[in-house]
Amino acid sequence: MTDDVVIKPVYEQALQLYDAMKKQSTNGRYSGSITKTYRDLGLANGNYTAITRLLLGVGAITCEQRGARNIESIYKVDERPTLEELSSVTLTTRPKADTVLYEQRLADLDKRIGRLDIVKALANLESRVSKLENERGTNA
Repeated sequence: MTDDVVIKPVYEQALQLYDAMKKQSTNGRYSGSITKTYRDLGLANGNYTAITRLLLGVGAITCEQRGARNIESIYKVDERPTLEELSSVTLTTRPKADTVLYEQRLADLDKRIGRLDIVKALANLESRVSKLENERGTNA
């Protein structure tokens, strides 16, 4: 461990959860409820998402089957992460898929129309159509 790695409680808790999952695993597979294991360790509820994302982010655990009410989760439990590996993962929440999709659609739309003032463009088009209709005598 290097001196520049800050040992945050969330990293220590991630290692505690990993160790508990490893202990409960059979043939490198943890079956059960991560939330129950987490609660049994007495870890702070507010860190649950950050801790599970840390372990997933460094590849310490891999979800093979997501649990439900009466279905156990199954995780492959790989190598125990180092503090350096844990500290390399960002703890911020990632954007939801629909947010990413809308951001991309907005960027694509911006590329297509750029700084076009649609209201002004439609008003211009309307006046040109009206002018042509007046010239041809075909007012609608």
